[in-house]
Amino acid sequence: MNALGKWVVLKRKEEEVKDKLGLVITDVTDKGVRHKLAEVISVGSEVDDLVVGDSVYYDIAASSQLRVNEDDIYEVINESHIVIKL
Repeated sequence: MNALGKWVVLKRKEEEVKDKLGLVITDVTDKGVRHKLAEVISVGSEVDDLVVGDSVYYDIAASSQLRVNEDDIYEVINESHIVIKL
């Protein structure tokens, strides 16, 4: 799978977020969080600052999901909506 132009293909990583009491916050209770952690799977030829394997935070409101098979779901996003590179 190869991204084109300024597009990036991401695979979302699961994060375990805890509140002040140590309780795990799930995606269901974490609806207000707009940025999620992902691994870069493919970068387009016009993307300069990312390489395959980078960990990034991206704006989930700007992404589209791509289902390759039953188990593999990827996020496709323009590089401008990636907000943090770890």
